[in-house]
Amino acid sequence: MTKSSWNTLRVVVGSDFGPRSLTWRIWSHGDEIYVVARPMAGEIKTSLHSSGRFRHAFTEQAKSEFVPEGDRAWFKWRAPDEFVPGAQHLLEIVVPTEDLTTPPEEPAESEKAKTTLFDPPPPPDATIISMIVTAPGRPVDGFPRPEGGVPACLLAEWSLPDGRRLWIVGSHQALDAGMDKLIAEGRTHLEDSHPQDDSGDVYMRSVVYLFDKASGMARYLDLKG
Repeated sequence: MTKSSWNTLRVVVGSDFGPRSLTWRIWSHGDEIYVVARPMAGEIKTSLHSSGRFRHAFTEQAKSEFVPEGDRAWFKWRAPDEFVPGAQHLLEIVVPTEDLTTPPEEPAESEKAKTTLFDPPPPPDATIISMIVTAPGRPVDGFPRPEGGVPACLLAEWSLPDGRRLWIVGSHQALDAGMDKLIAEGRTHLEDSHPQDDSGDVYMRSVVYLFDKASGMARYLDLKG
């Protein structure tokens, strides 16, 4: 496969020399789309296959340690239905502004040059990174945007060999009561399972996986831990 068959976005929510999210990598190889948070790269990734079979799974490299035999996938689901004709909302990354944290060390400038930095909204709102695909030949006026006129920005978009188009959109949104409750439960679980040491100088971030059966939508929560 030639290098031109790969397309990649590395994105961080936050400010340079200030509080930030994890680095998220979204890329395609041929017609297949992949997502991973940088600390988990090499161990776990999400695959959004053109067949409509989606999965969270251990990588080939990590399977010998975590899955000596059998299927590497630990969660599978089908692609959600189209939300409008010719368009599917595949996955969301939810980053509450209150959960941004400042890393103890700055990445190298060469790494920063390859990363898109997306400004967060004021708390208690969150940044939503949405992955949307449109069918071959489906016209799009501008780029897909969330409903309600919320602030949104096109972070990246490219065509796949099968004619579909991937759109990665960042937006600032208020969280509804249901999502607020899930985030609060996620924070409590993380605090209970990973208590801070006496020094108070612990930098940790955690990823929580969510799946909405009603819509078929999978989400990541990117939280401080």
